[in-house]
Amino acid sequence: MAETGRDSLLWNGNTETPALLASRCRDCGTKGFPPRTVCGQCYSTIQERITLPRRGTVFAFCRLFSRGDSYGKGPQTVGYILLEDGMLIPARLLFGDELLQIGTPVVLSAGPGKPPPEKTEQQSAYYFVPENKGEGRWR
Repeated sequence: MAETGRDSLLWNGNTETPALLASRCRDCGTKGFPPRTVCGQCYSTIQERITLPRRGTVFAFCRLFSRGDSYGKGPQTVGYILLEDGMLIPARLLFGDELLQIGTPVVLSAGPGKPPPEKTEQQSAYYFVPENKGEGRWR
């Protein structure tokens, strides 16, 4: 399912082979996620769209406990992923009952997400899962 709006700027919307989108400055080479229109390093407006690596390792994480239901039931795990190319990005993590540790290998995955309050159709979401669960969807 292809996404429209803000999410289409972050990832390709393909739940079978998801890919995160970023920007790279053509003047200095600085990468940005989410994609930027102006380079944060040299302030150039000459940016190109790039696809980020799908694999990385957990750099940092925390479990969020809330009464709200913004991403489904139960506590949520969010963190930073150190991608294979050295870029550090924030992301949601789905680990089930497995032990989550700093340095755990992860792979990008995607699946159904909760629709925002102003929409009724099902939206897709991207997240990272343990690499040993394989690529693609993980349930």
